[in-house]
Amino acid sequence: CGLEFLLVLCGLELSWSCPRHCICYSAPSTISCQAHNFLSVPEGIPPHSERIFLQNNKIHQLLKGHLSPSTVTLWIYSNNITYIEPTTFQGFTLLEELDLGDNRYLRSLSPETFHGLGRLHALHLYRCGLSSLPNNIFQGLRNLQYLYLQ
Repeated sequence: CGLEFLLVLCGLELSWSCPRHCICYSAPSTISCQAHNFLSVPEGIPPHSERIFLQNNKIHQLLKGHLSPSTVTLWIYSNNITYIEPTTFQGFTLLEELDLGDNRYLRSLSPETFHGLGRLHALHLYRCGLSSLPNNIFQGLRNLQYLYLQ
């Protein structure tokens, strides 16, 4: 008990929580919640998560506050996403790779969806139900190198 108190007193974190049915790694901070039939983003994703893998679930929507703004890599392909709140990725200044592919029920995106993602270099929107994209949706994506559309 004394050692635990000393670690907390010194500001060292004893452990961090991992969402149920997920696998978590500490370096780099990675949360893997793939293929568990989640209907929504699992609660309890640690706020300092750098890599989040949520592919092959049944997630319906992405809302502001569901994910960590510390995220560098986010894979959420092969879900049932129908809606992405326009401010979902607001403040995600470190995000470099975003894979939203194979979300066939995603029919539209707001022009503001990707604004502020200045470090984003890879964006996957393949096999989505998007028939068109709004003007200026890629405005400010100055590091975008790969855009996957199909």
